[in-house]
Amino acid sequence: MTPSASQLDEARDRHARACLSVHERYPLLGLARAFHQNRRGQPISFLDKPSLIPLYTGVLDWHEASFCKAVQTGISELLILLLLYNAGWRNRICAYVLPQYKTSARFVDERVNPLLVEVPAYAARTPGEEFGTKATQSKGNLERKRFGRLGTLLFLGAQTGSDFVEFSADTIVIDEFDKCIATKEGKTNVAKVPDRVQESACPQIFRIANPEFSGEGIHKVWKDGNRSKWFHRCVRCSERQALVWEEHFVRKHDDGRWFPRDTERAGSSALGDIRPVCRRCKRPFDREAQGGIWVAEDPARTPSFHMSRLDIMATVDRPQPMRAMYTEWVSVQFSTARLSAFYTGRLGWPYEVAGSRITVEMMEAVMVGRPPMDGIGGDAYKEKIVTMGVDVGNMLNVKISVNTPTDDSSDGWRRDGVFICAVSQFDELIRLIDRYRVQACVIDAMPETRKAKELRDHYIDEGTCDVWLCQFHPTARVGRDAFGLRMDYNQKVITVDRTQVMDTTMDDIAHGRATLPSDAGTVPGFMDQMKAPVRTFDQDANRVVWKEGNDPDHYRMADVYDRVALEIADRAGGFFEG
Repeated sequence: MTPSASQLDEARDRHARACLSVHERYPLLGLARAFHQNRRGQPISFLDKPSLIPLYTGVLDWHEASFCKAVQTGISELLILLLLYNAGWRNRICAYVLPQYKTSARFVDERVNPLLVEVPAYAARTPGEEFGTKATQSKGNLERKRFGRLGTLLFLGAQTGSDFVEFSADTIVIDEFDKCIATKEGKTNVAKVPDRVQESACPQIFRIANPEFSGEGIHKVWKDGNRSKWFHRCVRCSERQALVWEEHFVRKHDDGRWFPRDTERAGSSALGDIRPVCRRCKRPFDREAQGGIWVAEDPARTPSFHMSRLDIMATVDRPQPMRAMYTEWVSVQFSTARLSAFYTGRLGWPYEVAGSRITVEMMEAVMVGRPPMDGIGGDAYKEKIVTMGVDVGNMLNVKISVNTPTDDSSDGWRRDGVFICAVSQFDELIRLIDRYRVQACVIDAMPETRKAKELRDHYIDEGTCDVWLCQFHPTARVGRDAFGLRMDYNQKVITVDRTQVMDTTMDDIAHGRATLPSDAGTVPGFMDQMKAPVRTFDQDANRVVWKEGNDPDHYRMADVYDRVALEIADRAGGFFEG
């Protein structure tokens, strides 16, 4: 017997009530699954976007968050639903900000009004005469809506100054954040947003955009936050890792062509979608909805999330999304504009055109065939020339190398990295120096000068390691001494030209004069920090400099200090007597 329309409606209502009951602890998630629908009129599904589920369960409690994202990652839908819930169920005043009024009006007409008309749960909270034909087309309807018993929805243009005068809100979403601050007037208006929630007992501010410029706009806001990324789990070795396009999916061959890293499926789409290659076990693995987790680089800071299309699962409609991205990647290589659009739209990152840096390919080339890190040390290093570089920050980032004289390199040495780590106390540096029989150690002179001097003085007394403090000072030109090196033997302070020594260390890796342990990529932050600084021309200083922007570069500097330590060892004849 075919069910009647009323029976179908009743069944749908029972399903909706069941969903809300299951998700009563997470009302936004329950509302999304029970009632909400996307702009195509379809129910919300998390099968292809499992990373959204923790956001739906957490966003109601956040006072502030930012989303540096690729296109069509589901974040706009999440924040629309958040505003509807806060206004309709919590009776709050909520504002959605877009760059211009006409953009905002189109957004309301195309995305918000259909929801309020077609979704019964929303229509029940909308005043009955709000959606007559004339009202729907009126300016007032596109700017301000009553929703729920006491709630209000506001839709504002960032570049319309009058929109930001004399209104108070509880929740504000700034969409297309980079475009909202693209003009001087826009910057002034968006800067007023914190004032608009100042009187609220539960203020919330959310910023969202596809990043346009490195270190600016949403990219800067993301960096200033806790820098969360979605970590996938390799089903082969269980290593968790955030997926990076050029590290996990594609590789550039010597002839300049790009190929998938998943060689098993590279040649045939019939075998399925191309897979990421694990940074640890070096084998391709299938991305799974289960096992993923958000990992914050600095959990104490404000929530900030990076959303990439690399994290979106295959569906029946799009069974091979990564293969499609690979095809697009190959096609955009000869157009800077299209390549920039790929980074912004597909990867959720700004594209940096100018400058040179250490690349993933350079580092992987000097990792091939090398042993993994040695976490033990011991007497095996007693007869070797061992150096150590230490960068001082919130943590002490350490790079230890064994150095071998050669006849086939321009400076006569090869540095083989044997251990990379970060420790929290200076006493741990002593244990590392003793464990690996380090002969020459160079440490950042700032900001912990007193502690660095204590380490230096400890080994002046011990006599087993030569510890120097390093500082930077530019030199007018490349001189006879390596990277403008000057040594104060009384204070054991070594001064070098930062640009020259960073040029040298990049060349070391590019030409194989410095190698890395095969598992260096598993050290949290190592690969990103090594490639963070970019070599550019500083017009104000009228010289070439290395700039890291807002990215951490501690391991890159530890490698620099390790290279300076080799210069000390070389000048001492390659060994020290205790």
